[in-house]
Amino acid sequence: MIGKLKNIILLAAKNTLTDFSQSYPSNQVSWFGKTGRVVAIFPYGTRSQAPVESQMLKLNIGADESNRVGIEFNTSNLPTDEMPEGEYECGNFVTGSSIRFYQDGSIKITSVDALNVAVAGNINITCDGNLSVNAKGSADITASDVTVNADNATLNATCAIGGSGGQPLARSGDSVEVDTSTGVGTITSGSGTNTAT
Repeated sequence: MIGKLKNIILLAAKNTLTDFSQSYPSNQVSWFGKTGRVVAIFPYGTRSQAPVESQMLKLNIGADESNRVGIEFNTSNLPTDEMPEGEYECGNFVTGSSIRFYQDGSIKITSVDALNVAVAGNINITCDGNLSVNAKGSADITASDVTVNADNATLNATCAIGGSGGQPLARSGDSVEVDTSTGVGTITSGSGTNTAT
């Protein structure tokens, strides 16, 4: 269909999206006192649903107004900060969530709510610099096996190895009483913060 476009009529300033409740990606659009359904078109691999009262660049295929497609756009919520040459940003500017590709090659992902990533296969992260994970709340890792390889590892935390309710861990210099008949030792001055079951 796109290959047969000709005599395209552009009436972008007069086209207003009034309803999108039926048959996505077909939207109800008003232009010059008329109202009708217009099929929204997008670049391959993308899709969107613009808010009501957005504009649409309407294209009449073969100069036939009954054969309508359109490109939605809405500039009312676009960020107003300066965008240098070569940069690109996409997202939901109504809520403020977006992905921005900066001029220096860096990427920033902004989510105003939850961020969910669903992967059916493996995830591999390669970082030539430092990797930091900061969470104001809790952080949970659930796996059948966990392996940590590092030249040096520092853990600053209160630890409960094997679960809560365990006995204090012995450190270098702590006191341990050993039963001479059984050879079993009891820690008498272990850690006040770290335990093991």
